[in-house]
Amino acid sequence: MTRDGPSPFMPGFPVAPELFVGRAAQLEELRRGLAVARSGRASVMFLQGGRGMGKTSLASFFRTEAERDYGFLAAHVHLGGAHTIEDFIAQIFDRLLKDNVSRTWFNRLKEIFGSRIRQVELFGVGVEFAPAESDLASLRRAFPEALDGVIQQLRPKPEGLLLVLDDINGLAGSADFANWFKSVLDQMYTSGPQLPLFLLFVGYPERREALVRAQPSLGRLLEPVVVSALREDEQRAFLRVAFRTTGIRLTEGAEQVFVDLSGGLPTALHELGQAALDRDDDGVIDEVEARTAARIAASRLGARTGIERLAPVMSADPLLTAVVRVVTAGPGQQSQLRHLHFSPSLYPELRDALAELESLGVVERTAPDSLRFTSPLYAFNLLAELLRDPSDAER
Repeated sequence: MTRDGPSPFMPGFPVAPELFVGRAAQLEELRRGLAVARSGRASVMFLQGGRGMGKTSLASFFRTEAERDYGFLAAHVHLGGAHTIEDFIAQIFDRLLKDNVSRTWFNRLKEIFGSRIRQVELFGVGVEFAPAESDLASLRRAFPEALDGVIQQLRPKPEGLLLVLDDINGLAGSADFANWFKSVLDQMYTSGPQLPLFLLFVGYPERREALVRAQPSLGRLLEPVVVSALREDEQRAFLRVAFRTTGIRLTEGAEQVFVDLSGGLPTALHELGQAALDRDDDGVIDEVEARTAARIAASRLGARTGIERLAPVMSADPLLTAVVRVVTAGPGQQSQLRHLHFSPSLYPELRDALAELESLGVVERTAPDSLRFTSPLYAFNLLAELLRDPSDAER
């Protein structure tokens, strides 16, 4: 069936703000941090969760809300390529420019940054922050003052500044960065200016843990906001909002299949929804079609994470038995039967493969010797790979 407009399902990408639903508890915590910043006291939080949990979608929605409803200047900084303090600073100021091109503050930002801006002509005209090494050295020494200077010089003056600092993988283990950042926070909280600033880090829990190991005092300063699996009501709300935009009706039975099989994992919901749209030919998705879509979604989700590489290693009977138990659970039971129990001391050959599955977000640890699938879809895909006839690849 031909549909008008883009799909509301975007596996692997942040959900559009207009389709965002749920996460009320986390948003309440973030709004509390925003209120602290508006009062003139810097606020720092760490939005943390496993792979595919929707951290970036939540941060993106919150940034939009901060700009639209609270009058904040904001930027969403992706720090995947940052490995030094200077990288961290440069990417923040670069993104402040680029994220505000269409805002009323942009021309004034260009004036403030002055000769440190370079015009870039590539598929249109843009700008980038291009400071001299001496500028970065100065910004490193006076980072809070530099941010405050930007806020104070803008007209109309923003209520505050929100910096979403996403993907700090290259910095999390750096003692140099952790100690510098701790000194920045000390300066802001003690001798620095009254600063309406909200720094929101976004990443995996282990990234926050790495920062705290490098500088233990950050443990009390980086307030964690945990993003876990979506509740059932949040899943249903998202599915209804998303399918409403397509003009396609999702029956109650189909909706239940998607809720049972997603495990509350947002990326699994997106895969399920997209697979259903791809196969729809009559404007209605029923339970049978939903289960067909689930097989497609499981394959796509597995391919996205690279499960098939690990299947040959993971053909041991305990694992296969656990996967079969998940896959053969009746409707409504998969979310309760996701547990995969194993003893590393008894099955050392599985240790590395299971650790890699954990790093990929396919399974999560619930106890020292217990793992569970983050979504039953991963179990479906892994079972298919474990039972695949090797000769199939040659046909």
